[in-house]
Amino acid sequence: TTPQVTDKIATVRIQTTAENHSAQEAAVNAVIRIHDPDGKVVAAETKPITLAASGSQQIEFAAQISNPQRWDVDSPRLYTLETTITSNDKRLPNPAADLPIDRQTTSFGIRTCEFTADDGFHLNGRRVQIHGVNLHHDQGPLGAAFNKRAMQRQLEIMRDMGVNAIRTSHNPPATEMLDL
Repeated sequence: TTPQVTDKIATVRIQTTAENHSAQEAAVNAVIRIHDPDGKVVAAETKPITLAASGSQQIEFAAQISNPQRWDVDSPRLYTLETTITSNDKRLPNPAADLPIDRQTTSFGIRTCEFTADDGFHLNGRRVQIHGVNLHHDQGPLGAAFNKRAMQRQLEIMRDMGVNAIRTSHNPPATEMLDL
C-alpha cells in the first residue's frame, strides 16, 4: 500500500508472509528491492527472521521513495517489488549462505485516490470522470480460454471509446488480463 504520497516522497508499506515447509526451524533473510518504472533500484531492505518448523511469519517493511513517479490512467507508471527469501543458516559453508530460496515480483503503482461527496473521484489530486464497463471473462464466440491478443484488442477498442474503468463479472479475471 502507499498510505502517504506527495510529489517529494511516497511511503510504501509491504506486508508478506514467509512459510517454512520443513520439519526444522529455519533462519532466513527477507529481502525487498523496489525498482522504479525505469528499472533502477530505489529502495532495499533486509530483515533476518527465524521461521518455526512447519510455521509461518508475517513480515512488514516500510520504504520511502523519493520523487515518486505516479501511476495515472494516461501514464500507467509501475514500480516492481522484488521479494526474496534467502538462507541465513550460518552452519552452511559459503556460498550456501544467502542462497535464494524463493523469489516473487509484484507490480504496483503509486497514486492517491479519493471519492468525495461533492466532486466525485479524484486521482492524484485531479477529478477524473469514471467511464466504466462490465466485462465478462469470455471473448464471445472465441470462448472462455484466454487469448491475449483478443483481450488486448478488446481493451484497445474500449480505451478508444473512452473507457477508463472495468468491472469483471461472473468469474475471476485471468492474470494476463490484469497485466494488460
